[in-house]
Amino acid sequence: MRRPATLAALAVALLAAGCGSSNTHSSRPAVAAYVNRVNTIEKLLAPPLKAVTVAGSKLPASTTTVNHGEIASLRQADIRMIALRDRLAAIPVPSAAARLRILVLLLAGGEIDMTNELSELFSFLPQYTAALKQLAPATTLLRTALAGKGGASTSSAARGILDAKARALTRYDTELEPLSRMLERLSPPAVARPQYETELHALTSMETTAAALAQALQSASSDIPARLAAFDRAAVLTDTVPAQRAEIAAVKAYDARIERLNELAGQVASQRLSLEQTLG
Repeated sequence: MRRPATLAALAVALLAAGCGSSNTHSSRPAVAAYVNRVNTIEKLLAPPLKAVTVAGSKLPASTTTVNHGEIASLRQADIRMIALRDRLAAIPVPSAAARLRILVLLLAGGEIDMTNELSELFSFLPQYTAALKQLAPATTLLRTALAGKGGASTSSAARGILDAKARALTRYDTELEPLSRMLERLSPPAVARPQYETELHALTSMETTAAALAQALQSASSDIPARLAAFDRAAVLTDTVPAQRAEIAAVKAYDARIERLNELAGQVASQRLSLEQTLG
């Protein structure tokens, strides 16, 4: 599948977002104590976020084999981040720092969500790639069979060619079924869902139309042109403009979530500075 260009940037953004610090000299001890406790927990977030950075750099090379080591590392990071987020939420907050608390928790939640999506990509991409890899040889054989004209000079020879094409379509239909079942068992993350859904729809449509075209050929039905057109449409579903737009929109939404984390990190830093200036 087309991997988002910003996967590596995600890990960097997460690490940068989680490591803010501030030494407030507020005249209000409660606010100073709150900010210091937040800073302490954010420092504890650095190791799990570092694991996300490392994992993100390895994703481009992990699209053919499931990298169980990185999945385990990301899951451990996720567990640690959730525990630290819960500790952040449990800190008593003075009213003057309420805005900071909201921003810090939003940032932590966003980091957790994106870490989960990265872990899902590590699991999904190799399985998705493996399923589609099996489709290529079957499709090549079918195209070869359907392209053959055979130079038939008699009606029986022509009948034989049609029967051969019908058998090829039936075989193709049989080969597609386990592939579509394989895809149905996968759970794509949000960034991969549009392409996944288009591919699955194309596979199931090709199954149906291949079977219908095979039947039309076997019976020499007048519906052959219509059945062939339906099969051709199913074969190019993944290349349609709506499908491509949906994929682009998913990647843009993914990028926007990363940008939102950067914005939140900036707002957290700005809120800390504001507290220093107004309460110091």
